[in-house]
Amino acid sequence: MEDLNYKESLKALRLKWNDPNIPIKYGLFFILLLLSLLSFSFLKDKYYEHGNSFENYYWGIISALLIIFIIIFSIKALEVNERLIGYPIIAEPREVRKMIEGYLKKEKYTIYRSNDNYLLAKNRKAFARSSIVVIFNKKIIYINVQNQYGFRGYLPFSFGRNKRIVSKIISNINPTLS
Repeated sequence: MEDLNYKESLKALRLKWNDPNIPIKYGLFFILLLLSLLSFSFLKDKYYEHGNSFENYYWGIISALLIIFIIIFSIKALEVNERLIGYPIIAEPREVRKMIEGYLKKEKYTIYRSNDNYLLAKNRKAFARSSIVVIFNKKIIYINVQNQYGFRGYLPFSFGRNKRIVSKIISNINPTLS
């Protein structure tokens, strides 16, 4: 199970893990990068092989550029997905942690870690798996929700679902902030 680096996460306001799982998180990007490089190599070979006829390879160039765009967009989405968003709290952090734990258990999340510093929970729904990290720091909590699809996969796009989850958590602890 993941182990959060509490101090580094608070300093950077981004999730920092003691043992980041690089192949799972970045595997999609490496595959897309490899595909774009292969498509450019294929285009170059075909361009010179057929007498520099550029019109024949229009779709190949479009697909290579589309792959590069997806790579750039995915990297940006991954950066945003690691960000911690702070919310002020009225009650003491221990009380807030108990409220959040109660809400997450009601929503069928499994709590993997819960201490004075942070809470880590995951759900095991069939298609919309997610993990939630809540970091407690005096009168502010920092929340991060990430998608987890497939058996051990990761997808940086949430299509607004993560914001809805955070909004529900906040409305349970501070009804005036939601």
